[in-house]
Amino acid sequence: MKLRPTYETSATILNRAAAHGSVETFRRLLESGASMRHRGVLALHAAAASHEEDRISVMEYLLGELGVDLEGLDGTDGESSSVSSHDICSTPLHYAMGNSQWVTANWLVGCGADPAAKNQFGMTPEDVFLDHLKS
Repeated sequence: MKLRPTYETSATILNRAAAHGSVETFRRLLESGASMRHRGVLALHAAAASHEEDRISVMEYLLGELGVDLEGLDGTDGESSSVSSHDICSTPLHYAMGNSQWVTANWLVGCGADPAAKNQFGMTPEDVFLDHLKS
């Protein structure tokens, strides 16, 4: 069976592949027509938040081979003017900490992720973790 992802389905399939699939799966989706340029593609965020094992290899691929921004915010297309009221605007480190993914969080910090980065609500990754504990 041949994969036929489209630009419109890119966010769903690439985010899911980052969270649950392998580097090879991700690569095949891109070769089959999925686009990293779709506004909803947050593959590094999805991998950082995932409870699946071995997300580091996917994140290494995203950062190293695809040049995904380690400090990229979700909910924007790179322009702060595009932030809407429902966007959280968090980094992958916020996602890892919010999902208690310690190995991933440590790896992201080791790669240069800023533990003091603030999301739209002024929360650091640590704040997100502490808020998660309350709920």
